[in-house]
Amino acid sequence: MLFVKSLMVVTGIFVSMSFTNASNVPSSKEVETTQIRKMLTYMDGVELLKNGQKININFLINAQNEIIVLSTSNEDFDFAIKEVLNYSKITLIELKPNTVYTLPVVFK
Repeated sequence: MLFVKSLMVVTGIFVSMSFTNASNVPSSKEVETTQIRKMLTYMDGVELLKNGQKININFLINAQNEIIVLSTSNEDFDFAIKEVLNYSKITLIELKPNTVYTLPVVFK
C-alpha cells in the first residue's frame, strides 16, 4: 500500500513538471500567423485603418499550402485583404489543410 502511494506521488510530480515545461514552449501556430501578419503589412490602404483596429479574418489553407480568405469582419477592407492573402503560399507547421481558422489582426 505504501509503495502504491509513493508511486502515485512520484507520478504526480512528473506529470506536474511536464505541464509546467509545456507552457514555456511557444505554439508553432505563431509561425503561420506571423507569416500572414507580415503579408498584411503590404496591403493597400493599411494606413487608413485606425490605430488598434481589430479585424477577424476567416480563412483556410488548401492542399497546395495556399491561403483562401473566406470572410473578414470589415467590409471596407475585405477586398484589399483578399487581394493580398488569397492564393499566397505559406509554410505550414501546425495548421491543417481544409480547416477553417479565424485570425484576429490588430493594426497598429
